[in-house]
Amino acid sequence: AKVRDEPNAHGIPVRKTPGLMAASLFSDQSYEFEAVIEALRRLYRIGQNRTLVFPHTGIGRGPYGIAGHSPRLYDHMCEILDKHFGYQQPALSVPAKNGDGLVAPCTPQQVFAQVCTQGGINMASLIAEQHGLSLQELKVMCCLAGAELMSRS
Repeated sequence: AKVRDEPNAHGIPVRKTPGLMAASLFSDQSYEFEAVIEALRRLYRIGQNRTLVFPHTGIGRGPYGIAGHSPRLYDHMCEILDKHFGYQQPALSVPAKNGDGLVAPCTPQQVFAQVCTQGGINMASLIAEQHGLSLQELKVMCCLAGAELMSRS
């Protein structure tokens, strides 16, 4: 997320609009590429006269960022960041595996279903840990899934 009220912070769009609705998420459309590329161009121009600092956690990697919902755009952004800024995004975490060695659910809907069927809030910490998520990220994923379910009603 862009650091708000910081005069030296410059955002790179990772969603169409603020919020956690499924409709806010990027989905590898060409106009989304243009928005990200234009933001990176502005950042590049700014960086000609200033030192740029990037977040150690990466850009667009949260449960509602572009890494999971717009993988082609995410890969393209990573290439630009590396080639033109010398910044390499942290590696995406390896998907968690369940007791059978299978990849555990990782979409918002699957995580939400897992929370609902495996103990609810009492198991939230364990489920978050299985997916390499913070409790806040788990909450966001469940909100996304719930919002999508409500929009279908």
